[in-house]
Amino acid sequence: MRLIRERPGVAYGVAGALALVALLFWARNRGEAPVEADAEMADVAALADQRDAEGLVKIARSADRRPAVSARALEALATVDRRAAMQPAMSFLSDARPELRTTAAAVLATVPEPAPAIPVLRTTLQKDREPRVRRASANALGQLRAWEGLDALAAALDDKDALVREAAHTAVYRIMGIKFAFDPYGPRDQRLRAMADVRRLIPGGKQLFDDYNQRRAAGR
Repeated sequence: MRLIRERPGVAYGVAGALALVALLFWARNRGEAPVEADAEMADVAALADQRDAEGLVKIARSADRRPAVSARALEALATVDRRAAMQPAMSFLSDARPELRTTAAAVLATVPEPAPAIPVLRTTLQKDREPRVRRASANALGQLRAWEGLDALAAALDDKDALVREAAHTAVYRIMGIKFAFDPYGPRDQRLRAMADVRRLIPGGKQLFDDYNQRRAAGR
């Protein structure tokens, strides 16, 4: 494959409005009355305003809440305290609700010290049954520039779902800084060649990756 080296370089009213707009869209597209859900989203908004991380975790974990409400609670937790959101988000990657697993992967892409989350995201990319969850995990590994996730991302270039393959391709570029020709909708033999090429480049590229990160940290 052709390679090009390149480095990719509150007030209650606000929180409540965002929650309710999201809710109305959700309810309208499901043909459900939003009255009860409005109250649930208002609970989330109130806890976010109070910066009540524990209360938000409880809503996210509750099996009695609609998946959209639990996912919104996890998103709100990340806005309240990204560090505090990491452990709950990691645990939610094994939740039965795919909506919450997808949100958990997206939240983990934002945490300030993500090292413990990377193995969990890698496993989720490899094993989750839902394409949207695998796609969110690939996106998160790319956003975190997680070198340790490269082997799983290389394998995901041959995922059953084309959107997962596309996310894996983007993530590999973000991490390695390497553009290569890849069509997620193309023939499987091309995907297998790309997978082999990425794996071949991993050992030699690690030192360049570390040197680049050291220069970034030193502001050079």
